[in-house]
Amino acid sequence: MLTAAPTECPVCGVADTGERWRISGFTVRQCGSCTVMYVGEKLSNEELGAWYAKLTDNAYSEENARCLRYYYDNLAARIRTYQPRGRRLFDVGCSRGWFFESMPEWECWGNEIASNDAREADSRAPGRVYQGAFNECTVDEGAYDAVTFQDVFDHLPDPHESLAKAYAMLRPGGLLVIKVHDFGCLYAKLSGPSFYALIPPYHLFYYNRRSLEHLLGTAGFLPLDFAHMAHLLQVKTVFERLSKNDTASMLYKLSQALANTGLGQVTFRKNLHDIVTVFARKPAS
Repeated sequence: MLTAAPTECPVCGVADTGERWRISGFTVRQCGSCTVMYVGEKLSNEELGAWYAKLTDNAYSEENARCLRYYYDNLAARIRTYQPRGRRLFDVGCSRGWFFESMPEWECWGNEIASNDAREADSRAPGRVYQGAFNECTVDEGAYDAVTFQDVFDHLPDPHESLAKAYAMLRPGGLLVIKVHDFGCLYAKLSGPSFYALIPPYHLFYYNRRSLEHLLGTAGFLPLDFAHMAHLLQVKTVFERLSKNDTASMLYKLSQALANTGLGQVTFRKNLHDIVTVFARKPAS
């Protein structure tokens, strides 16, 4: 049973939040101080699991792997720039482990909740993938040169807990990477409640640069860059994203109709500044 969450902001703790929108039966609140938006109802792990069981998302399917690798390869190049002597990485919510292939010279570790995906990721990093939630996995403190959160940080119910764990995992001078949707971009502001990434309760938090800077500072990290990196996108994926996972919508049905067509599989480079990749460092001392 859903329960209302406290009205204090879960990011900055200020009691200055108000209802912004009602979407799919959920309240999206916004903090007047750090400006983060978040789902106002508190869901149990069982309730979240039931929602995810209904989710249809083809972004991490084999047929979309080429598009994913485009971003992964670019991200890997940036990580090597920031950590040229780094050798050990932990990828939170690593899906099928495709990112590992973009960093073959590093020892890659990760966790993944979905059992089938975790098994495939483990085949790419044998013995180094934990099947389960990030907050449940046991990791070595101070053992990693980089920790990455790719398309997962806005799903996590306690961002402070997750950042504290990442901080403990990193060596002094280690690199933190967070990839999330940027609700401060013009596209999101113009779209309002129709913005494609506004999908409670799958995304529990909706960040912009200001709220991310607050979180990083509170956790002890030093921000390095807020980069809007380009992605490759298939035409059919555009309509799937715009449908907001509503399989009954015409947009979703159009994406399925295009799925096996030449037009639907056409790829293009997309950068609307709607996705931000944050690079931050744990202090060296």
